[in-house]
Amino acid sequence: MGIGKNIKQEQNLTLSVSDKKELLASLMQFQKEIVNLGLPEDELQDINNDIDTATREAEKDEPNYSKVKKRFEGVIETVKDVGDTIEKVSKWEWTGKIVKILGKLGFAIVL
Repeated sequence: MGIGKNIKQEQNLTLSVSDKKELLASLMQFQKEIVNLGLPEDELQDINNDIDTATREAEKDEPNYSKVKKRFEGVIETVKDVGDTIEKVSKWEWTGKIVKILGKLGFAIVL
C-alpha cells in the first residue's frame, strides 16, 4: 500500500450566522433572476432543481457546504452550456456573493 492511501480527512466547515443568511438570500435571489434569462425549459428545470437542493442544504442546522458547492457548480455548468448566458450570470451581485462566501470555506468556483 502506498503512502497516503486510504487516508480520509473530514473537515467541519462552518460559516457565521450572517454569512449563512447571506448565502441563503443570494441563492434565492439567483434563482429568481435566472428565470429572466429565457433559458430553455429543460435547462431551467435542472438549474432550479440544483438551487432548490443547495438552498435546502444551506438551511440545515449543520449544512454540508460541499453539497451546496457541488449543486451551485452544477448550475454554473448548465448556464455555461447555454450561449453567452454565463457572461451575464457571472456579473450578478449574488453570484459574486455565493462564490465569495463559499470561498471562505476554501471552495473555489470557476465562472
